[in-house]
Amino acid sequence: MPTLEVNGIDVYYERSGSGVPLLFVNGSMSTL
Repeated sequence: MPTLEVNGIDVYYERSGSGVPLLFVNGSMSTL
């Protein structure tokens, strides 16, 4: 499983298909 460490957090990523890269961060701007 490919991961990157960003600011002490391991981030999982996948490369698939072609086109412009897209980053999806689930729940990063939500409140409870």
